Amino acid sequence: MTAFVRNRARGILIHAVLFIVLGIWMVPQVYMLSVGLRTPAQAFDAALFTWPVTFDNFITVIRDNPLGGIFLNSLIVTVATVVIVVAVSSLFAFSIAILRLKGTLFLYTTLLTTLMVPLASMVLPLAILLKNFGWVNTYIGLILPYAALGVPFAMVILKSFMEDAPRELFEAAKVDGCNAWQTYWHVALPLVRPALVFVTIWQFIVTWNEFFLALSC
Repeated sequence: MTAFVRNRARGILIHAVLFIVLGIWMVPQVYMLSVGLRTPAQAFDAALFTWPVTFDNFITVIRDNPLGGIFLNSLIVTVATVVIVVAVSSLFAFSIAILRLKGTLFLYTTLLTTLMVPLASMVLPLAILLKNFGWVNTYIGLILPYAALGVPFAMVILKSFMEDAPRELFEAAKVDGCNAWQTYWHVALPLVRPALVFVTIWQFIVTWNEFFLALSC
């Protein structure tokens, strides 16, 4: 058996195993879709597929619920949260990693401790705080808590990337007459662009999928 044939057979075997694993992994998704296409009498049938198929369930959900408004609300909260998290965390990471301002290390350590606080323990104090401010059932009542929860993690990621960046570039920018803001905008942000993309995607997914805090507050 030639090396080409062996490699070909190995590739086919690997793909076959992967397709089997994919098929097993897709069973819950297929069953979920199948349940959505059933009549009420067949809803609790253990079979993976049933007949007949109906789209009445989807029509009822779309007709009886303001999905457009719900989607828009989620989009507004998520986008606003991502913008705040990326802006605040990148500025703070720049101030501690590059400018090394006085007191930023203490503030950084303090913010890190918030990562150890479980979300469930903050629901009641946060609900009372939002009620006192009159922010219950408002955009800002979700955006600010989400941003506060997302900044510490994003700050750690961006700080690590900025510390690994060549300091000669920042010194060269200072020699060329750049102030702190120009250095941040024209030097620091382009250098940590991969980290910014990661933080943006991560925060978008986390905020979009969060339900417990939205339901409680």
